[in-house]
Amino acid sequence: MKKVTIGVVFPLFIVILLVPVQASALNIWEGAKCGAEEPIETGGPVGSCTICDAYIVAKNIVNFLIELSFVIATAMIVWGGLQMILSTGNPSKVSQAKSIMINALIGLAIALTAWLVVNTIITVLANVYYDSPGVLPWNEIQCR
Repeated sequence: MKKVTIGVVFPLFIVILLVPVQASALNIWEGAKCGAEEPIETGGPVGSCTICDAYIVAKNIVNFLIELSFVIATAMIVWGGLQMILSTGNPSKVSQAKSIMINALIGLAIALTAWLVVNTIITVLANVYYDSPGVLPWNEIQCR
């Protein structure tokens, strides 16, 4: 029972410690030039919104999720490493720990691939608003 409790509490502890740091730094409006008619207390943008601003907000949310996936993958790799150390040579526990670490790396690779695809699609759709597409870095969106 004690190992099960540690197995559940440790990953939750890591996530609880690290996620608020990421969430407090999230400003989905960063780069957007739209919002309320007058400045608001939360620091949101001012003015009318365009579709390009929606692309910027979507890009900011996707970037936050990819950062969160790094935190989760790191926590799972650490957890797998701890399980491997605490396995005391038990082959089934060693293979379970390896499986956790490999699955964390596979999950991170899937998240990075998804980010690449989604970010490229958002950038290509937003490039319709550029006078000369392809001039900016591939993952940067600027509204005119």
